[in-house]
Amino acid sequence: MESSAKTQFKIGLFLSIGIFLILGTIFMLGADRAFFKKYVTLHAHFEQVQGLAEGSVVSFSGITVGNIKD
Repeated sequence: MESSAKTQFKIGLFLSIGIFLILGTIFMLGADRAFFKKYVTLHAHFEQVQGLAEGSVVSFSGITVGNIKD
């Protein structure tokens, strides 16, 4: 291998590893964020919840959008 080919290989390897580490870090840090989730958890407090039980379906405009958890 000539000198410039070795240098190009080292640069390519360095950049590939760097990009892999950056993408891995972004993925790991963002794994707990809603950006990577297909759902969002909402918390609400109500004084009275007659007829509402854990596991009850929540719907919006006739479409099921979630359920009740304690």
